[in-house]
Formats: sequence, structure tokens, C-alpha cells
Amino acid sequence: MKNYFTLFLALALVTCGFAQCPPSGLILSSQASIDNFSLNYPGCTEISGILKVQGADITNLNGLSQLTSHNGDLQITDCPLLFNLNGLHNILTINAFLQVNNCDLLSDLSGLESLTSVVGKVIITDNANLLALTGLSSLNNIGWELQIVDNPQLAMCEVQGVCDFLAIASNPDLIFLNAPGCSSRAEIEAACAAGAPGCTDVAACNYDSSASSDDGSCEFPTDPYLLEVYNEGGGDPFSCDGTSIASVFADGGCGPLDVLIDGSPANIIFIDDQDVYVILYVEIPEGLGTFEIQVSNSVGISPAWTLYYTEGGCMDPSACNFNSEALCDNGSCLYSYSPSIFEVYSDDFGSAFNCDGSSIASIYVDYGCGDIDVSIGGTSVTVLSNLYGESYSILTCTVPTGSGLTEVIVTTAEGSANFFFPYTGGGCTYAFACNYDPSALCDDGSCEEPGCMQTNALNYNPSAACDNGLCVFDATVSCQGDLNDDLVVNSTDLLLFLASFGSICN
Repeated sequence: MKNYFTLFLALALVTCGFAQCPPSGLILSSQASIDNFSLNYPGCTEISGILKVQGADITNLNGLSQLTSHNGDLQITDCPLLFNLNGLHNILTINAFLQVNNCDLLSDLSGLESLTSVVGKVIITDNANLLALTGLSSLNNIGWELQIVDNPQLAMCEVQGVCDFLAIASNPDLIFLNAPGCSSRAEIEAACAAGAPGCTDVAACNYDSSASSDDGSCEFPTDPYLLEVYNEGGGDPFSCDGTSIASVFADGGCGPLDVLIDGSPANIIFIDDQDVYVILYVEIPEGLGTFEIQVSNSVGISPAWTLYYTEGGCMDPSACNFNSEALCDNGSCLYSYSPSIFEVYSDDFGSAFNCDGSSIASIYVDYGCGDIDVSIGGTSVTVLSNLYGESYSILTCTVPTGSGLTEVIVTTAEGSANFFFPYTGGGCTYAFACNYDPSALCDDGSCEEPGCMQTNALNYNPSAACDNGLCVFDATVSCQGDLNDDLVVNSTDLLLFLASFGSICN
């Protein structure tokens, strides 16, 4: 069931314009970068510049399904795990080169059925297991040259687009080192003249008017039906995770599928066309309650699936956080039990609460849930916030000012727990500092430096907050009457003289 949704998606996406496209080309080097294309460039339908897809882990191009044209080279190269080109099924034109190179799992070029024009060269080289050029049947314009080189298994090249190009003798080509039937221009022209087999039933979805004979590949539309509906993460049931995206697995034979939600058309984000079924990624309206999903095609509408959508909640009446309005249980139930405090931090999460001047404590506690009271230093305090973690809560509380060892007590209906920590405004704990505080429990960085404050001393310290009595003066300078050798005669010298006046010297 490949490529039956080309027209549907092309019409759905054509209104998106050029919104949020990369400014000058793009290199996609991993499967993740392709899967995230619609998230990184929402509404982008045309890229200007080189679009290069090259990566060892790339398996599909489904994330590129919103693209409808390309204004530059499109290079699909060195993708050893890529098995089809289905994500390119909405591209109509390429305004430069198309290159498919060294993608050894490709057996054909399915996914390019909508491509009608390549302004530059078409280059198909070095694909070890490529068997046919199926996928290029709609190509009616190759502006420059056709190169088909070194594809050792490629034997079927007589698709309509290639036949039409080679029918003009002046159109240039480079064709060699392929399997018999495609190893030269002459071989391909002969095969084109004979005609290629295909589906010849006009009632089939894949009717091929150019087919020379019927090869049994015809597919016919059937009544659509749903296989499964999952939430975005693949979980079942759809609800309880808050997602607004559904993965709808469906089969409708062939032809475009629509998705209906409560009877109205849903927004299809993109379509992943598998071999025997289709995955449609659709937006689900936000809100509580139930809704119905159906798929429809030209034949009819499938039976409805009834689903419920909600953010979910705890449905256990014995839990603290029982939610009577929840339609499903999301595993969030909490139960009350005796608390256990295992750490107390300052508001900046320092390992010691004190010395930062903070008046907010963060109390890490495990207590389940339910009403909780907190007292600090014997005073009941208000819990400013209660942040629930996966296995504990963080209580943010105001701490009364004070100093010394402070006791935190957390109490619930099931019991209580306590925890001691030092709290103080901090102080200077350096014994030789000017503002040394022997009662401080920790150093808060406020120590004031002592030093010599005599400006004429050899070791004068202009930044000293107090004099340490250790000034050093120049001994070679003599000053009569300077009894304390500070090179200044003042009242201090007079007091020293008076203190020794009348003394008898031995």
C-alpha cells in the first residue's frame, strides 16, 4: 500500500507556504534529525539550497512528508539502512539535481511517484541492491542529463519518465555498469519499446495506462477499518499522559484515508505508509471526556473506536490525592505515613544552612502526603511551598532569626520527625581579626584585616581596619625626643617621659 496518500497530503500541506524553513539548505545526518523535521520547521513545504540526507542510522524519510517541492539539489547518499523513499512522496518538483547514491537497501525508488520535474541532472549511482527505477514513472521533465551508473542488480529501467527522456535523441546520458537490460542507453530504449508490465485494470487504485501486460500488482479500494489507536508515546490506552497526538493504525485498501473525530475531520500531521497498513498521526482536541475515532475513504467509513482523553489522576479513594473526576489512573497516588527528614539546606542550597544571612530553609522530607506542620526553633512556621519530587518533597519555610542549634520538627497525622542544624547570622572566626567574634558558629567572610596604621611606618597598611601594634620604622632616622621611635614627637612621647621622670637609673 505505497503512495496512495500523495494527493491528500499535497492538498493538506500546500497552504503552509514557506513558514519556518531553514534559511540556506540543510544536512540531515541522523534518523532523529529527520523525525524532528516537522517540529523544527513547522509548516515548511519547500527548502531552498542543498538538502542532503546522509547517515548510517537513517531507516526512513517519513519525517519529510510535508515537503512538496525543493529549490536546490536533493541528495540521498550513503544511507546503508534506508529501505525506501516514502517520505518524499509529496515532492512535485526539484529545481536542481536529484541524486540517489550508495543506499544499498533500496530495491526501487518508490516514494518519488509524485515527482514530475527535475530541472538539473538525475543521478542514480552505486546502489548495490537496486532492482528497478519504479517511482520515476511520473517524471516528465529532466532538464539536463540522466546518469545511471554502477548499480549491479539494476535490470528494469523502462519506467515512463526514463523512456520519455531517452526518446529524445539529443538528451544526454551516462549509463553503464548496471545489470543486463539497463547497462546502456540502447538496452533501455529497447525495453521501453517493448513496454513494461503493470496493473492494467482501470478500476484499480494503481492502474498503469502504459503497462504492456498485467503483472498481478493491481490493488483495489476496500472498506476501511481501524487496527489500533495509541497515544503519542505508544502507550495503551490513549489517555492519562496528557498527550494530544494519536497514532491511528488503519487499513483502507488503497486511496486516500481521512480521520474523523466525533464525526469531524481531524488534522493529520503526517502519514506513515507501511506495507500492509497505514499509521496516521493526528491531533486530538484537548479536554476531558470521551470521543470517537473513525477512518474513511472513497468506499465508506469504518466502525468507531470510543476513547477517553484526560490528564488522568489518582483513582484510589484511600490516597491523599484521590481525584474523583479522573477517568483513568495515571499512577500518581500518594499515601500518608510517618515523615522522615533527611536534609535541611539554606535557600541557595548550601550544605550548611547558616552564615549566608538567609531566612529561608529548604527541608527535604519524605512523608507521603497529607496535612503537614513545621516548627523551627520551637516556633510554628508557614510552609511557603511544597514541591513534590518522585520520592520526596521539598518544603520551603521561613526561618526565625537567632543563633545556635535550631531544631526543625515536621509533623503529619502519622507522626513526626526532627532535625538539628546550626543557624546564625554568622561572624568572623579569625582570632587575630579586628572584629573577631568568639560566639560565631561559622565564618561569614566578614573578617576585617588588622595591620600597621602609622603612615610613616615601613609596613604601613592603608587597608587595615585596626592597628595591630606591629609597626616597623626606619632605625637610621634620628629624632630627638622621639621616645617610641615612631619618628614623631608628640604627647605620647611626653607621657613616656613623665612616666619615667624621677626614676633612679642603676
